[in-house]
Amino acid sequence: MQLVNKERPIAGIIWQECWRYNVVASSLGLFFLEDPVASALQLIRRVMQPQSTDVPHITLRYSDIQIPPSFQAVFSSTQVDRVVLEAPGTFDLAGYEQGLIGTTFLRCGAPRLESIAYKPDFPDSIFHVTLYEGRPSGVAFELLQLLRAYPWNLEYSPGQSVIMSFEAFRGLRSDINGAPGALTTGAADLFQELTGRAPTIAALHSVTADAKLDLIDQIVRRVHSAENVKPLSVVSRQVESKDHLVFHRVHQPQLLSDTDLGIEETAHAKSPEETATVITPPEIAAEVVDQALQHLLPEQTKISLLDPAIGGGVFFATLEAKTSPATKTSLARITSAIGIEKRIQRAGLTQHAFDGSNLRVVVADFLSVKPADIRTKASDESLLPNLLLANPPYMRPSLDSSNAYEVARDQIRDRLGITLSKRANLYIYFMLHADAFLDHGAVAAWVLPGEVLYSDSAEPVRRYLMLQVDLLSVHVYTDAMRFHRKRVSTVVVTYRKGAPSRSGRVHWSQGDSLLTPERERDVDRHTLTTEAKWNSSWILGASTPRAGGVELGALFTVSRGIATGANNIFVVDDEVKESLRLEESCLRVLLPKPRELFGSIIEATSSGLPEGYSPRWLIDSKLPWRELERLAPRLHGYLSEHMSVADLALPKRRSPFYRQEQQLVPPIVFISMTGATRGGDRFILNASLGRALNNYHVVRPNALLSDWMKKSGVKMSDVHRALQDVRAEDLLTIGRLFHRGSVKLEPGDLRRVPLRNSLFLKALSSATDWEGAT
Repeated sequence: MQLVNKERPIAGIIWQECWRYNVVASSLGLFFLEDPVASALQLIRRVMQPQSTDVPHITLRYSDIQIPPSFQAVFSSTQVDRVVLEAPGTFDLAGYEQGLIGTTFLRCGAPRLESIAYKPDFPDSIFHVTLYEGRPSGVAFELLQLLRAYPWNLEYSPGQSVIMSFEAFRGLRSDINGAPGALTTGAADLFQELTGRAPTIAALHSVTADAKLDLIDQIVRRVHSAENVKPLSVVSRQVESKDHLVFHRVHQPQLLSDTDLGIEETAHAKSPEETATVITPPEIAAEVVDQALQHLLPEQTKISLLDPAIGGGVFFATLEAKTSPATKTSLARITSAIGIEKRIQRAGLTQHAFDGSNLRVVVADFLSVKPADIRTKASDESLLPNLLLANPPYMRPSLDSSNAYEVARDQIRDRLGITLSKRANLYIYFMLHADAFLDHGAVAAWVLPGEVLYSDSAEPVRRYLMLQVDLLSVHVYTDAMRFHRKRVSTVVVTYRKGAPSRSGRVHWSQGDSLLTPERERDVDRHTLTTEAKWNSSWILGASTPRAGGVELGALFTVSRGIATGANNIFVVDDEVKESLRLEESCLRVLLPKPRELFGSIIEATSSGLPEGYSPRWLIDSKLPWRELERLAPRLHGYLSEHMSVADLALPKRRSPFYRQEQQLVPPIVFISMTGATRGGDRFILNASLGRALNNYHVVRPNALLSDWMKKSGVKMSDVHRALQDVRAEDLLTIGRLFHRGSVKLEPGDLRRVPLRNSLFLKALSSATDWEGAT
């Protein structure tokens, strides 16, 4: 049966069919359809695995992040007229030594696809067409040997190809074909021609192991003789070290040299969480590049790009696609491009992916690179980088590299007069270190965590943006889950190297799209200069957050709840407490988790426990270790099994390590982080004996309010009821917007919240009158 109805133009059904089958387009493939090579590749897969329903494809996107509607047109308009079938390979290098492998594939090169590919769970992935994937098999090993006997590096021009979600493609194929497992017309005809048998599932299953390899050998010959392939010359590539004296040769992939290209690491890829990698989604890269190109000056038609954290090269790929003469969207052209990558495997993969381009990948830690290291071998030595595009690492420097970062801190201080905190994250180092590399007038666009706007450690960056460069724009993504499985808010900061402009205006925007924001405003630079922390909501608002009402801090003290440093050890539920029979004299009852609350008042049982909730307990004792063993042996035994916790940062500072911060039972607590629509109901009245952990802020009437409450007969419940009037928009204005629309307030933020209820106005007024009278 034929897979594609030739009367229906395939390009016209890509996205329409995705939505017709009610598919969230988040995992996509490039499917090859009905040409001699596609038919041959499908038949190889089906000869090896008759039960497979796959059509030859390259996986482009594998993520739980849905593709924004604004980016869907990019996929539907992407035309792939050239794919290089580079070489066979396997991800099972360990099994190769035993002659049993679980994967065999053809590695592919397709630079046009690099700007839309996104597989964050496999940061070192490669484009490939799978020919076998299953249990380790000797036949799969023999298949690999057979394929390696042929010369590859073939330029393949697909007859028909389509980019679709996997779910939609299966639905489309079933709808058109009526049999998802059937061979395509070309593959069925080829099987019948080579075997003389009807192309049935039973016939595929009946092929013996030896016959499989003989049949596949004939199929591979058809691939090499197909009219839509032609051989390319094999060219080795260089990945440079920063000193230009050592070159790591990266050749066309052969199995035994594939470790140089990171293939082994791809098979056993560490998760992005383990490597602290935050892979840039192509839709964000596209918006960043579009905006950066708009900020280039008319005379900046020759682009010299610097990406200090190039990773897979999505910014370069996107920039190359958008400045290609074929697109006619920009007069600018890339004349040189330098990417810095610390890991040699990733650097080799990136250099290899952009064969034929003018991208040079330097293997180095960016903070150890000097401007001369990348300038001395530039194709145009007079051209310093005039465009920087980057998504730098976010985490703090590791302890084993602390000396290197001390050197970087000294260099930044000497050059810019900026002293960095030892708590500064890597993105701060990267931004300030990059200043030395850029030409005057260069445009820099950085994808950064939202904390850059408000964290104390990022204050030097905000000062740099205000005083030492011309800050052009700041965009805050309101859909904070823009990165796969990363609970991080996203900000794009764009500036021009040079003195701040005389206009003194910064374009500030917020929304799901950088190019079509929901809210935007040109902000006076002075407004940002006078604020220690930048809050997008009030910057875009008509008034400051302090307008109207009494600031909460005038009537209440606010402090964080208890930070244990290891909740998984020091916090136990009732089941663990009872099963281990832990001594209650060393336990303090805790408030329920914020997400478990079913109201804004926590009532108490007769014994003081939070009523209606499963009790949670905090381990807390001042008994020395030996006394604990004598007086609370069961708790001592429990802690003995978790002694490693004593070396953690917070417990290590306590004596003994299981002695918690001493706080009184809070009368009112505030949920520090929750949804943006919640206002005063974030204040919780506590009638129990439960203590608060640091997912709450403890709110207590200060001396002024306490005295007034006593004299006026006002109860805590009255105060709590008045706090319910706090507006959600005030909390949003003062707080920080995080993932999935959550708003977080630090204690200092909460003190600034305006209280407009008449009870608080009366309290402050009466207290002031009393003070005046005395």
